[in-house]
Amino acid sequence: MIYIFIDLLDDVVYRRYLTRPETIKETIELALSRGKNTIIIDEVQKVPAMLSMVHQ
Repeated sequence: MIYIFIDLLDDVVYRRYLTRPETIKETIELALSRGKNTIIIDEVQKVPAMLSMVHQ
């Protein structure tokens, strides 16, 4: 797989990012270190704070 897929319809994933939206930065760093430069976030509107983290 050449990308990371984050499914916010998965309750466990949703709660993780809802309580710690800064986790997206860690996910991005991990993806880049593994040679993956695309991250797909399904239902990102459920955790708007993730967008703020990505834009920093």
